[in-house]
Amino acid sequence: MVHGGVILSKHGTSGLISKVQQCAVSIMRMVGTRTIYERQIRETLGNNPDTSKALRLLMTQGKLARVGAGGRGDPFAYRATPSGLDALQELIINNSLAV
Repeated sequence: MVHGGVILSKHGTSGLISKVQQCAVSIMRMVGTRTIYERQIRETLGNNPDTSKALRLLMTQGKLARVGAGGRGDPFAYRATPSGLDALQELIINNSLAV
């Protein structure tokens, strides 16, 4: 959920911005209006639990949609949903989280 430009945790709390939330903002900015492969996200942000949790959080919130079956022939890729594009636009307008 985005509130005042901050992507909140699935529990709706803000407080300090966690690494997962910062990663989620970075992912949304990377994806923008494109479809981007998971490999590209992990190469940029790191293949770590924070990246995994941020991707799951964004999908759970309905901000990202995953396409592809995964694996060599049909790798996972992500694209922003209309809700995700709205959240990204709010981040850009408010410029509240510089990443």
